[in-house]
Amino acid sequence: MRGLLLGAAVLAMVPTLASADVTPPAPTIQQAFDAATALHDSSKFADALAQWEKLEPRVTNKPRSLALVRLRKGLTLYRLDRRDEAVASVRAALAVLPANEPTMRNDRIEGFNLLAKVAETSLDYATAADNYRQAEALAATPGEHLGTLRGLIETETFFDSDAAVADLARVQQWLADPSVDNVSRAALKRVESQLLLNRGDFAGARTAAGDGVKLLGGLTSRTDLNDVAVRSNYAIAAMMLGDRDDARKYMAYTGAGRVSTGSFDPAVQMTPPDCGGDSDLRPDDTAVVEFSIGDDGAVAYASPVYASRGGKVALQFARAVRGWSWTPEQVKALPAFFRYRARVELRCSTEFPKPSLLDYLDKSLAKWLDQAGIDTPLKRDGADAALLPAERK
Repeated sequence: MRGLLLGAAVLAMVPTLASADVTPPAPTIQQAFDAATALHDSSKFADALAQWEKLEPRVTNKPRSLALVRLRKGLTLYRLDRRDEAVASVRAALAVLPANEPTMRNDRIEGFNLLAKVAETSLDYATAADNYRQAEALAATPGEHLGTLRGLIETETFFDSDAAVADLARVQQWLADPSVDNVSRAALKRVESQLLLNRGDFAGARTAAGDGVKLLGGLTSRTDLNDVAVRSNYAIAAMMLGDRDDARKYMAYTGAGRVSTGSFDPAVQMTPPDCGGDSDLRPDDTAVVEFSIGDDGAVAYASPVYASRGGKVALQFARAVRGWSWTPEQVKALPAFFRYRARVELRCSTEFPKPSLLDYLDKSLAKWLDQAGIDTPLKRDGADAALLPAERK
């Protein structure tokens, strides 16, 4: 009897053991897509990227689905600051995604906006403007139109200001919509003031910047990065009009002079561009460049604001600022204001470059390493802080 009971007990366990060995069914392609999207939307970008990479081989025989996965993967790569990979993925996707399919409209707008932002950060303003224009052609809401027009006008200011003026005229029809918030309206006033500054219309620039200040709540002691930019534009315009007291007042209200501890240390690598060159920089040229500094001491972004001879000159100064570096120790001591939104006025250098002995040694070493097939930062241009991780490797 006891043997029968044991046998029954063993038989009773068999279904349980069998069910434990069953592997859950793999998620469908749609379920995997939704899961990766949810991870991206939750800012879990590394996890989202892993899911996109798992999904890619499952849709290789479905061109439309593969393009959509690659576009979303590109958006995730961008958030991980892997910009070159993001651009490659998005470009491949946009080449395949149906241009006239309504369900693809939002994805295509996001794709073109990403390409525009990367090009803008790289100071390739012509490419940025082209992508903003393609995104705007797909826009349907006032917010979408104004967002792409902001980028379009800001970039065109520095290589084709006549086109920027024409695009600025199209802004008004979308600003008439009451759903547009004041921050968005102020952003358009900021780019308008920038455009007018670079066209020499300082009175118009001051008016536009003043309107932007009002839209953001007026000249109060509270400020954010939007306030800083538009108040600074006002100060530049007032200075150019000879109203120094007004300029000082608005500059003070940007918070630029409020350094509670320490000081704004000059970069260890901080060289202005040489006069002359392809941009024909002249000793009397002046430019204002806005930039931010990353944790590693490299300039995270630099963008032109104003140049005395128009936008193209400003771009050359901004490229020079992108090559500046601070040490990580300096970065820790810098006030947050100067790290995230600093502006400097620059002139070109008339000093004849004098290469040091180390420069000659670097060139010789780079040549020898090149012949040996070894890639090193010695053969690459850029800020020392940005090249440091590769050099350490």
